[in-house]
Amino acid sequence: MARLGVAWTASTIITLFGAVTNTIITIQVLAAWHSIKWEPESEWELSGDKWQVTGVKIIWALLSLYFASAAAVCIIGLHGVLKHKPSLVRFYRDYSIADFSFSAFFTALATYGAFLGPARVGVCEELSRHPDMMRNLLEIGLNLENCELWLSRAVFVGLAVMFFVMVIRLHFLLAVSTYYSHLARHYPNHHQRSPSCPPSCIPQSSSSSSLSNPHSLKDSSPSSSSVPMQRILVLPKPAVGLNPDLEPGVELVYAPVLKHTLPKEVQEQATEIWIPSASSSSRTHHHRRHHHHRSHSHRHRSSSRETTGRIKLDITPDEGLIPYKDGVKE
Repeated sequence: MARLGVAWTASTIITLFGAVTNTIITIQVLAAWHSIKWEPESEWELSGDKWQVTGVKIIWALLSLYFASAAAVCIIGLHGVLKHKPSLVRFYRDYSIADFSFSAFFTALATYGAFLGPARVGVCEELSRHPDMMRNLLEIGLNLENCELWLSRAVFVGLAVMFFVMVIRLHFLLAVSTYYSHLARHYPNHHQRSPSCPPSCIPQSSSSSSLSNPHSLKDSSPSSSSVPMQRILVLPKPAVGLNPDLEPGVELVYAPVLKHTLPKEVQEQATEIWIPSASSSSRTHHHRRHHHHRSHSHRHRSSSRETTGRIKLDITPDEGLIPYKDGVKE
């Protein structure tokens, strides 16, 4: 139960954090799009930088689309976690797995490219063509003189940050997967609950889990019924070698056998189940017989009272019960 609470809390935190963070980044990328001067100042610049400007626009548009879609998916995942909807949580989990794989691949590719000298030179030349962007980058200490040195140091810092972020994302992804597994197991029909309901009100046993977890059945049965339960072990089929004369179709009688008398391989095949104890069965049977006897006696007495105790005499009007005789006075 504690593990489920941790998984639910981690899933809520990562989806909420992802929704807020990706929304802010999307707004910042769109704001930077409008602040960059895309139009060239002369026809000479237009002929040389046309394809480069188009490529930067495509990359910028892809970044905007990526962060916007990530924010939307995180919002969907947050809704699924709060509403306990397995389909939405699964959608967020699958997207997170794909995004995690893409981020790891892109980080490795960008790190490899950043260590190459021509790549750093090309980035610095591209930044020099955008004076407005360079003025904004002066606040973090980047200029044309130290551009390559700054990029080489930024690669190591970025690599360390990305590694730390990837480890954290992996742990949160495992928490989301654990929470989805619980929802898929206990909510196969996508039952919905109130969003204000904490994870403690999620049922821990169902009709399927009670059979696979007999201890939960034993613990829950006294609360729902006063019948005590007894733990037994049942073999799935007659073990070979124990009954060599056993034929198909023969009626079997189950009798208690000590566990330590069976071979070890047979003990491993046994299935643990819970049944009503013999004492409870006898008390229940005696109670039923006593109740049946009492109800039968009650019906017998009721029918006797209905057919006896009444006398019907045919008399005429003004006729007394005792015949009147002359000379006899009452």
